[in-house]
Order: sequence, then C-alpha cells, then structure tokens
Amino acid sequence: MSPLESCKVEFMKAEATVAMLKPPSHRRYLVRFLMMVIGLFMGCLILELGLRIGGVVYSGSFYEEDIVRGWGLRPGAHGWAIGEGKVYVRINSDGLRDRELPIQKPPGTLRIAVLGDSYVEGMNVSLEKTFPAVVEREVSHCAAVKDRKAEVINFGVSGYGTAQELLTLREHVWKYNPDIVVLAFYTGNDLFNNYRALNPIEADQYPYFVYEDDSLVLDNSFRDSWKMSKLYMWLFNFRGDLQNRSRVFQVFTGVIKDLKTKSAKRNADRDTAKLGLSDLEDIIYAAPADARMKEAWRVTEGMLLIMRDEVRSHRSEFWMVTLANRPQLNPDPVARQSFMKRLGIDTLFYPDLRLRAFGEQAGIPTFTLALPMSAYAETNKVYLNGGYGVPLGAGHWNENGHKLAGELIASELCAKSPIISHWSTSPPNPESVEYKAARSPSP
Repeated sequence: MSPLESCKVEFMKAEATVAMLKPPSHRRYLVRFLMMVIGLFMGCLILELGLRIGGVVYSGSFYEEDIVRGWGLRPGAHGWAIGEGKVYVRINSDGLRDRELPIQKPPGTLRIAVLGDSYVEGMNVSLEKTFPAVVEREVSHCAAVKDRKAEVINFGVSGYGTAQELLTLREHVWKYNPDIVVLAFYTGNDLFNNYRALNPIEADQYPYFVYEDDSLVLDNSFRDSWKMSKLYMWLFNFRGDLQNRSRVFQVFTGVIKDLKTKSAKRNADRDTAKLGLSDLEDIIYAAPADARMKEAWRVTEGMLLIMRDEVRSHRSEFWMVTLANRPQLNPDPVARQSFMKRLGIDTLFYPDLRLRAFGEQAGIPTFTLALPMSAYAETNKVYLNGGYGVPLGAGHWNENGHKLAGELIASELCAKSPIISHWSTSPPNPESVEYKAARSPSP
C-alpha cells in the first residue's frame, strides 16, 4: 500500500471515530430544545420577580366553563380584579362571589337570594360594599326583623342574561332555601343577552329560551361547542389557576383578552350600525320597532313569568328590581336632554316603566331604581358610575352607586315584603301559620 493510500485509510478511520463520538441529530435537537426551555424559564422567572418587586399586577381569572349556563364563577378562585379599580376577589367553594355560607339555612334566618349580572357580582368594589351586602345590613335593621339574622346571597355572574339567571335559580339557588328571590334586571343589556340575534359578544356561548308553538323551550346548543369538552374545561381551569399565580401569565392573557375584546367589539359595532345606531344600548329607550327587539322583549317577559311561577312553587317570594344604567344616571340634565334629543325620545325610562307595568300585570313586585337614583345623582351632582380605573360616568356603579342602590332596595323590601312584614320578634317558626301564609304562592 502506498503512503498516500495508507494516509487515506487512517483519515477514514479517524472520521468514523469522530462520527461515533458525535451525538445523533435527534439528540442535538433535544439538547437545543432543552436549552431553549431553560432559557425561557429563566427569563420568565426574572421577569416574574421584577413584576412582583415593582408591584405590577394584572387581573386574575375567576370563571370556568359551565355545561348548564355557558360559564360561571370558578369555586375557590382568588386574585386581583383590575380594571374599574383594584380589588382582591375571592370566589367561595360553591362558586359564588360571597363569603362561605352553610347550605342549610340556620334557624331564625331570613335568606334573600339575588340573581343578576356584573352589577350584582360587583367585581369593581370590595365584597362588603356591593349592593347585596348593603341590602343584608339594612334589612337586618327592618322594624319587623328586629336585628335578627338576615343573609343576602350574591348569585351574580358577569355577562348573564335572564336565561342564565333562570338556570342559576334552578341549579344553584334552591338548595339554600331562600325566603325571597330578587332578580336584578339590568336594562342596559339583559334584553340583548336574552336573544341570540342581538347578543353583542360571543352569542354562541349562551343558552337561550326560544318560542316553539307559543311555548318557551331551552336552546342549549352551545353545548355542542368544543369548549364544553372535559379536556378543554380542565385546561381552561388550569390556565385560570396559573394566571392567578403568575404575573407574567397575567400580562400574556391580558393581551390576548384585549385583542379578543376589540375584535368582538368591532363585530358588535358593525351589527349595531346595520340598525342605524351608534350604540346598541340606544335601542332600549323607545318602544321596539325592530322585529328582533320585539322578539327579545317577548322572550324576556316569557322568562319572567316562568321564573315567577317557579319561585312561587318553592313557596318563596319573587321580586324584580330594575337597575339604573349609565345615561339615566348622568347628573347633568343638559347632557341627558342632549342624549334624548339625539335619539328622538322624551324619556330615558321606557324599559323600566315597561317592566314595572308588566310586573304589576303579572303579579311580580317590581322596584324601579333608575328614577330615585337619577334624581339623587342630579340633586347631589354626583356620578354613581366610574371614578376608579375608568372616567366618571363610565363603567359600573361605584361605591356610592352600590350604597344608594342597596339602601333603596332594603327600604322597599322592609316596607312591602309580606315575608318580612310577618317576621316576628322571635325567630320565625317554619311551621307557624303566619310563616306559611307569608311563603305561600300568590294567586
């Protein structure tokens, strides 16, 4: 063998040895991937520490998918609610924005269940300043109650319409055996939430009641969504728990939520423009001319009758309270007149007055908050909405709004509730004639 050939052979042997020592390509990729993961983890850890040291916090996650109602509050969730203020929120073990409560009603206790949406839930104020909490304190001092135990339970969930509130009544309220059920109806959007064609945001995630042959039936087709799968719901809850623990993940989910909200708002604005309106809410202030709005009213009033009958069948007392919306609470009469002129209307209280008239006809005690709250705002020149993370007059009720609403509702219940008026100075006896008469279904 020539020296050249010998050198060639030795080179090939050395090359083979190097190839044997070099890790396979898939191992190289694995090492690179692990290094990338470690680097990402360390970067997130440093960012997490920086956000915590700097006191930077974003909103947590408090909701979960629900096979009956579309979504609900996630039991045990807790974290900061950031937006219209900064409030640390805790959801109790039964999925309520309330303190822990025994399921069985303690002897001698007056229980009131409040159904509603974000105005009841009150994420922008501390729990003790929500209007259900104010009602509880005020009702405890009713002359008939005489400082005995009163419990007002908060069943509010953001985004709910009357259909979800009716399903909440059926699935979650009755085990608490309330003496009184109060439906808090927000005229600003409950009508739209009740009818798919008008529901402005994520309409396919809602259950609805629809008319079939003059009877209201449940349309729960939202269950067909992949979001109702057990795997998705588990991942959704896991993501929520992670969000409540990680500031970095809060930033990430906040960006995603903002993008989704803006996209949904663009779609809602486009649909609203087809109605010739600048804001979908404008359509509530006059008798409905649009066929969809007429059907939304029809469906809503039908659900109220169902709710009335179901509450009576449980020997409880049913009340409806219509909540005041933003234009109604503007303390500036000139601004209100300008708003009405733009819409071509002569009152801002059409939905409230219609619901009150319907309640009188249907035997549903109905209290209209918009009238006294509007008068209070104008007389005292005070905004009852906004003022924390949003401009005055925007967003939900602020602490003053909740306080006034709670005091007004409690005063109305104390004065006109048959069950409260029959409350004796001693703990009520559920077997007494008076108590049974007060909780008997109205004719």
